[in-house]
Parts: sequence; C-alpha cells; structure tokens
Amino acid sequence: MPILAVCDYCHKMIDEKDKSVNEPHTPGHIAHLTCAQKHNIPTVPRK
Repeated sequence: MPILAVCDYCHKMIDEKDKSVNEPHTPGHIAHLTCAQKHNIPTVPRK
C-alpha cells in the first residue's frame, strides 16, 4: 500500500511516487515540490 499524505498548499493527496518535500518551518508537514516552489518556500528533501 502506498504511503499517502496531503499537500499543505493544494490539499491534494501526495503519493509515494510524487516529488514532495518537508517544510522546515512546520515540522511534520509535507508539500508537493511544485507547490512549495510556487509559494517560494525553503524546502528540505524528504528522506
């Protein structure tokens, strides 16, 4: 079963195959890479 999360910006599901990043200013929150770049948020790659 794929790991799912919800993007903080577009509120769509993030699948494990999607490119996503952790948000350093809100620990535990995840966003699509493209959404974070649109909002000009500094990002940390997910492990």
